[in-house]
Amino acid sequence: MSNPAEMADPESRKKFFDKMAREYRQRSLAVPGVNSLHAMVRAWFETKLKDEANVLVCACGGGAEVDALAPSERRFRILGFDNSEPMLEVAKEAAEKQGASDRSTFILGTLDAVPAHSLFDAATSILVMHFFPDDGTKLEFLRGIRSRLRDGAPIALVDMSCSDEELIRLGPVWVQHARVVDPELGTFIEKMLPASMTAWKNRISPQRTEQLLLEAGFTNVTPFFRGLWIVGWFAEAAGSV
Repeated sequence: MSNPAEMADPESRKKFFDKMAREYRQRSLAVPGVNSLHAMVRAWFETKLKDEANVLVCACGGGAEVDALAPSERRFRILGFDNSEPMLEVAKEAAEKQGASDRSTFILGTLDAVPAHSLFDAATSILVMHFFPDDGTKLEFLRGIRSRLRDGAPIALVDMSCSDEELIRLGPVWVQHARVVDPELGTFIEKMLPASMTAWKNRISPQRTEQLLLEAGFTNVTPFFRGLWIVGWFAEAAGSV
């Protein structure tokens, strides 16, 4: 498996995910509470959205969001994008298995590939933004999502969000949690831990994330999840931007 430090720049990160597309879902079980996290996102959308609402799924590769949202009786319509073609193929397969191919659209590319005039009823960005530097890139990404949402639309944002000290202190817990899930996964996580500081160098604090959400045009920012370093927020698109 490639060294996770290779994820530090966009092109290397794309190559990393291209290589691990078929293993990604298994590897993601190392995220504490990952299945409950997606279930909570679905539950929140079901309380906020009408039937056949249009949901924008950022970096949908791997298909986890598809597997979470497609079975809903609300019959959400999903548009997902990802710049890794192998990862996108896995998401397409997930839609097919869920019987949701007829209400799922997939775009190879970044958020810029999603038509700017599109107006979605909801959006997810799960384990995406922590890769972006906080030099205006994170804010631009959030504003790009906001500009494609209807006023009042809900968003679920989940990112790695912690200090260096927390990363070091909780590292052994992360490894052991992965080992409990799957001994082989625990071995993988133990090997990748030393490189994580570089791979996730662009992570920011929860307070900074909440500030960016507000600056990007979201309101009612509410934390709903934390699993070690992974933090999730619900928010809503504020008035016209």
